Amino acid sequence: MNLLRKAIPLLLLATLSFAQDPRWKPTPAQLEALKQRVEGQWPKFAGDDLKKGMGSQEASSFILNAAAASYDPARIERVIEWLARFQDTNRASRTYGNFNWYWGDTKITDANAVQFNERLIVFVWMHYRDRLNDAGRAKLEAILKLAAEGVRRQSVRVSYSNIFLMKIFNLIALGEALGLPRVADEGYRALDRWLAFTWEHGATEYLSPTYYAVDLENLALVRNCARNPEARASAEQGLVYLWADTMLNWYAPAGRLGGAHS
Repeated sequence: MNLLRKAIPLLLLATLSFAQDPRWKPTPAQLEALKQRVEGQWPKFAGDDLKKGMGSQEASSFILNAAAASYDPARIERVIEWLARFQDTNRASRTYGNFNWYWGDTKITDANAVQFNERLIVFVWMHYRDRLNDAGRAKLEAILKLAAEGVRRQSVRVSYSNIFLMKIFNLIALGEALGLPRVADEGYRALDRWLAFTWEHGATEYLSPTYYAVDLENLALVRNCARNPEARASAEQGLVYLWADTMLNWYAPAGRLGGAHS
């Protein structure tokens, strides 16, 4: 194990741990650091408008971090309101339920935004919604339910593993957290589809330092958070497969993945 630890980046190594309770348990120092970070970010959201080009993920990240740090519920509610304004609420739109990447955008051109935002704020509902005020909870629930539709609507090729796996986790997490079993079932079926595809074709985003990190993270989230034990075991098989590929192609002298990257 010591040799393995030296060979694999620590960021990726963290996903090897299969948590029994996936909730974050900070030390006092970590909690204080997070509170200071949130306090430092609050001025970005405190005014009457956001800075042009601010990302929707900045709002989602603030909401998650602030809730985890037991920050002022009124301020969290305010940022939830900003996040809602990034979201496409036009029922006739192809991107209904999705998010603009940046403040000031008038059209959604990258549909991946819904996946990246939901991967963050779904944890607020799963673990921290009791730290929101009543209005904040109601507004966040509305965003999440609408986003579940946005996640479902985004068409993602199974070969586009990193986003496909992120969509799988979001479907499962949103479906189970919000009491939408059909949404969760769609995620479980998609996981079976990815495993069958990968068994036949291999990892199409092979040896990608960027994509493998996302693949491992989302498989680990399914493994640690899904309620279906069979799906947890399937996600673990996917993790073992990708870790084996990583270890077999690790070039220790350079401290990086060797070979061609997809």
